[in-house]
Amino acid sequence: MPRRPARPRPAQRPAQVVEQRGEEHAQAEVEDELGRAEQADDVDRVAVLALVAAAVVVGLGVLGQMTAPFRLSRTNKEVGNALPPVNTVYRYIDMGQEQAEVYETMRATLDHEVRTLIADSGLAKNQISILAAIGRLRQICCHPALVKSDHVQANVPSAKLDYLLEMVEELRADGRAVVIVSQWVEMLKIIGKALDGIGIEHRMFYGVGMSLTKRRQALATFREGRVPCLLMSLGVGGVGLDIPEADDIVLFDPWWNPAVEQQATDRAHRIGQTKVVTAYRLVAAGTIEEKILLLKAKKRELVASVLSEDSGGAKKLTKADLEELFSLD
Repeated sequence: MPRRPARPRPAQRPAQVVEQRGEEHAQAEVEDELGRAEQADDVDRVAVLALVAAAVVVGLGVLGQMTAPFRLSRTNKEVGNALPPVNTVYRYIDMGQEQAEVYETMRATLDHEVRTLIADSGLAKNQISILAAIGRLRQICCHPALVKSDHVQANVPSAKLDYLLEMVEELRADGRAVVIVSQWVEMLKIIGKALDGIGIEHRMFYGVGMSLTKRRQALATFREGRVPCLLMSLGVGGVGLDIPEADDIVLFDPWWNPAVEQQATDRAHRIGQTKVVTAYRLVAAGTIEEKILLLKAKKRELVASVLSEDSGGAKKLTKADLEELFSLD
């Protein structure tokens, strides 16, 4: 019998395809659930989903290690692609009196609640509540309007937002294209409304609630230079997206996982980029945001797990760490 012709070799090995499809599906599912939880202002549910997302990532990491010998994956440095450097600039911003009072009231309340929980049932059993408390303080650092609480009065201004608007006006005057990144879509909407108020055009780019067609249109409008600003959610910014047209990336709210932040910055630092990219990280001075940066420097191994919000991370936080995070100084 004549031999059957050889089947054409697939462009990608099965293991690689499985890994990519699994990652895309997992990210899409978690992104959808997180979006629904955030819209419902269910902080506890957001914290739980963050733990689930971390578990998914861990599983994908194991799969990646198993398939690594069968895949070709090299960095830009390894293949000789000389990209311009990324300049990282930290901007520490003092909160105004009203915002500082809201922060202190919430900090004192949450400090008491966390201490009580730990005293009653221990640190390990309350990791989700601890992450939720940290999340609320982070939201106040961005804008008090993100927190739905009796402790927060309406129309309390955000020092970060005021600073951002001044920064964007200066960058636009210099002809710079800016991508503004936030974890919270609600924060992006607040920023968008504020940009409208000062006459700066922009486009939104996020996941849940925004169709793929609208996302493509928003991205195309920015890449073609028709608007100077793109407001992008952190989750969407970490998946298969290249924006070499961007000159500056503004990380409005520091994310606990440095790798996720790096992914957002890397959207602009891609093959085809010919300009020096500046990544601005806005930090509310004297708050949990600044404390977590100090914690990174002192306990890099701890932060690698805690700030990625994995299931074991909160267990590695000591009582002293929590006292430092929730302290007044």
